[in-house]
Amino acid sequence: MLTQLEADVQLSELLSVLNELKIFLDGTKHQIDRKQLGVLTRKIGRLSNFYSKIDNPEASIYANYIQNSFIEATGDIIVQGKGAYNSILEAGGNVKITGLPGVFRGGDQGQ
Repeated sequence: MLTQLEADVQLSELLSVLNELKIFLDGTKHQIDRKQLGVLTRKIGRLSNFYSKIDNPEASIYANYIQNSFIEATGDIIVQGKGAYNSILEAGGNVKITGLPGVFRGGDQGQ
């Protein structure tokens, strides 16, 4: 995916919109500029439409220990160490906890 993004002609626009969004959010402490919010919403919509068409291969996540986290993968989530605590794990494939003690306490294993 990183290779695709490096060759992506939309990457500069994505970075620009992210920067604009950061500036907008930093400046909204006092008042929201609805016109600027509308412009950003349209730009984000166009980018979202573009990136939603990219063929995403399954990507798995491997970890030794997960705590107080939200983890989402299109493939499997495999925890090979202590386990997962107070976390939400959402996988397009399987959630496997194989280490020692290899426990899952608190949170949710969604699939």
